[in-house]
Formats: sequence, structure tokens, C-alpha cells
Amino acid sequence: MSEKNNFPKRYNFSEIEKKWIEYWKKENIYKFDLNKEGQIFTIDTPPDFTSGDLHMGHILNHSWIDFVARFRRMQGINVYFPQGYDCHGLPTELAVTEEFKI
Repeated sequence: MSEKNNFPKRYNFSEIEKKWIEYWKKENIYKFDLNKEGQIFTIDTPPDFTSGDLHMGHILNHSWIDFVARFRRMQGINVYFPQGYDCHGLPTELAVTEEFKI
């Protein structure tokens, strides 16, 4: 009753990963196009809390956001997902102060 399959006995992740990375690059899966028509799906990442040790909660917090961005991109949605972590706002404050001469 069981069907034969052509799956290899061992999963070759480096071969499979290479195949998908090439496909994603060819299809510009990770490219954000500001000029593309239609709605933009934006993900704004909150800054990390830096006064403690890195733990699994940090990993989970950033992983699920990345999963959503990848999933939406694979659906063909234009996703704006800036990767930058501004801790406690000081770099932003300095940039705004300089830009607007405040």
C-alpha cells in the first residue's frame, strides 16, 4: 500500500539551500521596490532592550517577524522590512537634530 518515493535517504541541505538562494536572487524575492504599484506591507521592528543578556526570547521575537516578511514576499507582496536596530533612540535623535538644526 505504501508508495515508492524518490527522496534521498539523507537530506543534503547545502544542495537544497543553494537551489533556493539562486531562485530567490533570480526572482528578486528580497528586493523592495518603492516605485511598485499597489500596497506596501511594512514591518517596523522595535529596538532591542540592551541591559540584559541575549536569550531565546530575543531570537523568537526577531524570527517570527522575519518569517512573516519572507512569507509575504513569497506571496508576491512588496514588503518594506528595514533591518536596523536603534537602541534607545539616541542615533535617531542625533540624526534628526543635525538634519533639522534643532
